[in-house]
Amino acid sequence: MVMQLSDKKKVIFIGGTAYSGSTFLDMVLANSPDGFSCGEINALFYPYRKHHLNPVCGCGDSACDVWRVVKEGGVKRLYQTIFELYPEVNVIVDSSKDPAWIRNRSNDLREAGIAVEHVLIWKTPEEFFASRSKRGKTKGWEREWVNYHRYYFSRIENWVSLPYKVLVSSVDALEQLCDLVGISFFEGKEEYWNKKHHTLFGNTSAKIHLYDKKSNSYKQCQKKINSSIEKGDSQGITHKAVYYNSSGLPAETIILHSTTKKIREVLSATSMSRGETFSSDDKNILKQVKAGRVYIFYQLLKGVFNRKRKPG
Repeated sequence: MVMQLSDKKKVIFIGGTAYSGSTFLDMVLANSPDGFSCGEINALFYPYRKHHLNPVCGCGDSACDVWRVVKEGGVKRLYQTIFELYPEVNVIVDSSKDPAWIRNRSNDLREAGIAVEHVLIWKTPEEFFASRSKRGKTKGWEREWVNYHRYYFSRIENWVSLPYKVLVSSVDALEQLCDLVGISFFEGKEEYWNKKHHTLFGNTSAKIHLYDKKSNSYKQCQKKINSSIEKGDSQGITHKAVYYNSSGLPAETIILHSTTKKIREVLSATSMSRGETFSSDDKNILKQVKAGRVYIFYQLLKGVFNRKRKPG
């Protein structure tokens, strides 16, 4: 028997480039008794990396089978399945980031009468360059930053823009964001590690704070970080603390393409605002940005892999 969902139920989709802070924001927004963090749940149905084939639940319990049940329920009803498994949950947060996924799932939810919110978290080009530089992946960094935002702008409407630095530097900004998307805020909401999350995949450097240092889950996260490109993220970081790592930012202003500047201008001008409330100048800039070549988020390798697999 399928339960009748309350009008209060909603799903918040988080967009953003890689290394944008989406995993952190996902768990922060879901940090309430009625919240649920999905993480990058698109990879459960469309795996594109080896570890996606054997998902490990973020709760740390090897016997937890919530994601098996959700997958068996199918991609079109995945959020309804979660609401049915956890009747106390009113807010589900999905940080899959892929604009095509966000648009398709949003349409499914609207057809089912469930509310949808879109949040775009972003780093400046300089911050994104620093994140890529720490990983030795500076080639094509600007094109990736530009193309993701072009693709997001062309697929998603009515979104709230939020700079990562502002989020981690100001509790007031988090309170404002919660108000914009219609969810509860309370003192300590940013301390997402105080809640058990089932979140899937995402940034290990954010997820490691969920676990006590003596736990196997913490040790597994630490091992993964030490052997991966995320190692630079965790250096000098206090466990279970909100931080902003400014190391690696260019000492001098890097030369940016004109389109990069236009996108940054739109994001800066519309920070903590909804997409439909843009000024006429912002809309004109956005039209110029959208006119460029559209980026395919999963790239060719992921697309080929996905075509060989069926969801469900």
